[in-house]
Amino acid sequence: MKNKRVLVTGGAGFIGSHLVDLLVAAGNSVVVLDDLSSGRSENLNPGALFVRGSVSDRAAVESVMKDADYVFHLAARPSITESLSNPALSVESNILGIVNLLWAAKGAGVEKFVFSSSSSVYGPPARLPVSESLPFNPQTPYAVTKVAGELYCRASGMRATCLRYFNIYGPRQRPQAAYSAVVPCFLDAVRTGERPTIFSTGKQTCDFVYVKDVARANILAAQSRRADGLAINVGTGKETSINGLWEVVAGISRTPLTPIRKPGERKGMTRSRADTALARRILGFRAKTGLKDGLAECLGRI
Repeated sequence: MKNKRVLVTGGAGFIGSHLVDLLVAAGNSVVVLDDLSSGRSENLNPGALFVRGSVSDRAAVESVMKDADYVFHLAARPSITESLSNPALSVESNILGIVNLLWAAKGAGVEKFVFSSSSSVYGPPARLPVSESLPFNPQTPYAVTKVAGELYCRASGMRATCLRYFNIYGPRQRPQAAYSAVVPCFLDAVRTGERPTIFSTGKQTCDFVYVKDVARANILAAQSRRADGLAINVGTGKETSINGLWEVVAGISRTPLTPIRKPGERKGMTRSRADTALARRILGFRAKTGLKDGLAECLGRI
């Protein structure tokens, strides 16, 4: 994709900023809409036009939608904990936001809409690998908003593709974020010299996918007509235990730290691995960055 006019919501965030970097480098004219509630100004690419505003503000959305060829919607309230304590806030940002964007995009004649969904729409998987054919089974208000976003994409009449992200990690991910993931927490432990905490047995698994691969999947989805109307997993197709993740981090960093073990709840998902066949067939997407290489790049940035 090049020489296109592109709107990226959440473009100052962890994932969105990496997507903006790719789009700018390819010669596109990029507008970023972000309220900086979770994004950071230092993540902004100087080659993009930044507009501070919320996707829940219809006027702000319509003002940045003019002349856009493509829209990548990554802005969201990402905290599961926050969605449980204040579901109305998740609805305002995550559901009203996508409704505003989809209908503004349709009115503006946008060519393609790519929505950042989540593997949380599946809930605890009935089987592995987790296939797109599995029914929705959201377990949190946050997951419900992602299901709603996908359904609104279907109902809008737009050319749209929904990408169901698995466990994303990489540079610019913050351990202090409300939705803290295990990778930045482990990397922060190495940086600070404080022992990391592993809850329960540590045998829980995740499909860890590098953020730059996720950014590339977004561009492939935007360019693909075969992906129109589909929801597609974005992962590696490999599962890694929390114990195994720490072993890789410790090996790369050569840290002498040993984890603190604490009991944890056994409810919910304990294993995760994406079925990536659809992404390979429709998008030609395979994750290029192995876990060790991705973590090594992260550790080089601490």
